[in-house]
Amino acid sequence: MKKNIFNLLAIILIGIFLFSFISAQESESDTNFFISGCSNEYVSGIPVGTCSLDGAWFCIDKNTLVSTINTEFDCTNNKDGSRTCCPADYTCLEGTCTPREFSCEELKTKDDCENEDDENDCYWLSETCVSNPNQYGCGAYKYEDECNADEFGLGKTGYGTELCGSYTDENMLIYNCHCIWSDESSEQAGCNLEYEIVPEFCVGLDCDTTYSCKKIYNFGNCTNGKQTIDFKAVLYDITTNTANIITDTELKKSYSCNDGTTERNCGEPIIKIPFFSFFNVICVFIAITLIYFGIKEDL
Repeated sequence: MKKNIFNLLAIILIGIFLFSFISAQESESDTNFFISGCSNEYVSGIPVGTCSLDGAWFCIDKNTLVSTINTEFDCTNNKDGSRTCCPADYTCLEGTCTPREFSCEELKTKDDCENEDDENDCYWLSETCVSNPNQYGCGAYKYEDECNADEFGLGKTGYGTELCGSYTDENMLIYNCHCIWSDESSEQAGCNLEYEIVPEFCVGLDCDTTYSCKKIYNFGNCTNGKQTIDFKAVLYDITTNTANIITDTELKKSYSCNDGTTERNCGEPIIKIPFFSFFNVICVFIAITLIYFGIKEDL
């Protein structure tokens, strides 16, 4: 009798875990808070049919991740069509990633950057010529129309979006990353990365508590292989559809909505973590314990 009870409870907990996991996977098509795909020791969560943010890897299918400088790889094969797929110091020539003879950043005008023959394999990002737009974030857009249009998808895959799909220490989900223009203050004015913070299982519902974070990134120049990134952030409580600014420093930090400065290697890829919450871990642990005692009853 005890064995049956133990096993029944274990099955119920495993069912809860599977339901929460599947629900999250189905929600991603609507919220885009996590995209599963290829992974290796360097990158994680690259969607099928696209390349990594640093252009060094391409996800052919869920289990096949290839180096883009492999001569057999077709660097024009990036399914989003916005750019070819090569590392920053390479260009796509006749389908093959070939070492560059110049830097895109050296080109100072849009006409030079967007060569009419498309020989440069460079992209005009607001006021700068770059080899890979997704190495930057929403803050790279200097004008409101560019920010709202988000031609290069920086609100989904640009710098800072690695937070989307992650959980805070309070088990709050960060999701719905996108670019948004702000005129509200001198420090925050410009193109911000905005995302929402909600309790688990509350995506798209009327939640007891909902927060919104606006964060603006300013990217410095690459100097000796290093780049400084400054960021300013404002946290809002939007539970009642009224944006009340939150000043609690610890809360802002726990939601990654704080000011700061960081340094990265130029062209460093963004890493996304897979979906698996603390709640799921507890369910699995309890289920295993119940199954263990259920088996023990038979011995």
